[in-house]
Parts: sequence; C-alpha cells; structure tokens
Amino acid sequence: QLKEAIYEFETAIRLDPKLANVHNNLCIAHAKKGDLDKAIDELNKAVALGFDNADVHNNLAGVYLTKGLTDNAIVELKLALEFNPKDSNAHCNLGNAYISKNLGDEAITEFKEAIAYNTTDGELYYYLGNAFYRKGQYNEAVKALNQSVHYQINNPLAHKMLGVIYANYLNNPSKSLFHLKETLRFDPQQPMAKEIIGMIDKLKKTELK
Repeated sequence: QLKEAIYEFETAIRLDPKLANVHNNLCIAHAKKGDLDKAIDELNKAVALGFDNADVHNNLAGVYLTKGLTDNAIVELKLALEFNPKDSNAHCNLGNAYISKNLGDEAITEFKEAIAYNTTDGELYYYLGNAFYRKGQYNEAVKALNQSVHYQINNPLAHKMLGVIYANYLNNPSKSLFHLKETLRFDPQQPMAKEIIGMIDKLKKTELK
C-alpha cells in the first residue's frame, strides 16, 4: 500500500513538478518506508515551491532527529515555532533536542513552554523533571515529576526517577519505596527490574533499623 502511494505521488509530480503538497506527502511516505534522504529531499522541494508551514518544518525535524542530525532538527523546530508558537509538541521536541546537546537551561525553557499550552500532559512534566534532575535541581525535579504521576499515574519512568531522587538525594526512604514499587507495578518486565528490586530490599532494611 505504501509502495502504491509513492508510485501515485511520483506520477502526479511527473505530470506537474510544482505540486508542493504532493512533495510533502511523498516525504511522509518515504519517511515511513525508511528512505530518510529521499524524505528530506522532497520536503525541501515542497518548501522551495512555497509549501512552507509548521507541519513541513516539524516533519523535516522528525526526519533529521531520526538520522541523528540534531542541529538541523533544532533549526527546523525553531522555524516551526515561528509559524505556530503554541505548538506544544514542537516545544517538547525542541526541549528533547536540547537535552541531547546537554543544553539543560534551554531544554527547561522549552518544556515549560510546552506545558503552558498543554497543562495536563503527564509526559511533558516527566521531561521537565528529567531536565531538572540532570542539572541536579532535585526539589524542582520532584515537583515536576509529582505532576507527571498526577496526570499519568502509570508512568513507570517518572515513578522510578522519583524513587531514585528520594533515596539518593532527599533522604526520604518511605517515599522512595512507594515510587519504586509503583515502577514495578506498572512495568514489571522493565530492563532495570532487578536493580529496582535490589533498591527496594535495601530501603526496607533501612526502615527496619
């Protein structure tokens, strides 16, 4: 079906190379197929023909991120936000791009912007908490992560990070135990399950003393 769609798009472009929206559709099809260089080429053609909007730049950023071209993705996400400053997903993706570049302050700014336009998304609070955690701002991280599990209680990553912070940095073994147990409840098969069980056993012994 994807092969047929690509054939139809390419046929339309052969008949009229200036169909910018078809170049955009062809980009999406190539990206789904894994032909990322072709996807980038088609999107650039769409932009050159005047099909220039937030979606195009978000799509191009997604392809660049998949290829590991973070700097290129950051440029495209900024352009997308010029078209639509309230795009929560673009702010979030830009924040994660900054995280990959170890630009913590910039990432925090973007995650806060994302939350401003989507105040009940637990995943966004997790990303913000993670950014604070990476900077060693543990109290701020806890605030964001607690919001994360408030809106998305079954987020094992947020619970795990809360468990680690309470155990290692805020000296609160009871809260750490609670969140580590929640981590295993929601994702018992996770790769770090054995390590988390070890932490739980150690904390239990601490509480008995």
